[in-house]
Amino acid sequence: MEFVSCIICGSENYRLIKNLTDRLNPDSDKIFDLVQCECDFVYLNPRPDINEIQDYYNSPDYDPHSDSDDKLYSRIYSLVRNFAFRKKKHDISKFISDGKLLDIGGGRGDFCSFMKSHGWDVSLMELDVDAASVHNNSKINIYHKLDEIPPSEYFDLITLWHSLEHIHDMKSLFEFLHDRLNNNGFCAIAVPNYNAYERRFYPETWAPYDAPRHLYHFHFETLRKLLEDNGFEILEVKPLLQDTPYNILLSQKSSSWFNYLKSAIHTIQSLSNIFMHGNTYASSLEIICKKV
Repeated sequence: MEFVSCIICGSENYRLIKNLTDRLNPDSDKIFDLVQCECDFVYLNPRPDINEIQDYYNSPDYDPHSDSDDKLYSRIYSLVRNFAFRKKKHDISKFISDGKLLDIGGGRGDFCSFMKSHGWDVSLMELDVDAASVHNNSKINIYHKLDEIPPSEYFDLITLWHSLEHIHDMKSLFEFLHDRLNNNGFCAIAVPNYNAYERRFYPETWAPYDAPRHLYHFHFETLRKLLEDNGFEILEVKPLLQDTPYNILLSQKSSSWFNYLKSAIHTIQSLSNIFMHGNTYASSLEIICKKV
């Protein structure tokens, strides 16, 4: 375990706000401290270091790397995922419609395969994935670390879909983004929103806590400051509406019909607040930005 300072302001002054357990390992006795910096940023401290963290991704219940045997669940998950991919492509196409794409932390390469089918030249950077498990792997350039990517490779679009909150070395990441994005390139980022409305219904079991895999918990202002301080200008912010029912279902303590009914009610309440108040209460935020 390692202690870290705040990635937003550099301070080491924080207060404990919650003790968390690993939702994928309910029998573990390990406790993780969620803290809030004096600048308001929320993060895990201490946290597993870069070598320790790998053990926490080795679970059959971790969706980005999962091949579920539940056919109904897999079908629903695929439908929601494909809807999300189409929306992301639509949002991106307002700024750029083709070129070279690098997806950082893209799991088994589903988004890469989707974009490849729409004419993009795609590359995947995923630490813990083998070529055999990546969809259409013969058409996708696969890297396990950023420093494996040849220095001659530059990209028109770099995406981090729910991966920014997992990055240990934020300084190296932004150095890479500045170095490898073409001058007219764009970066697309999605993160869970710490101010999500549904979090009030699940104060202890909210799935996006996801300790210890989620190292940071952003809301718009802290994400904006991180990006601006690292030389990026935000061009557009949108809510990812499909994440609301998904996060609510994952946050349930049990799968009873009563809890499903409560989940449906909480989903309606949460979506209503997003429609009324915009990004403030979104489950997840989608950001399109560029270098300045």
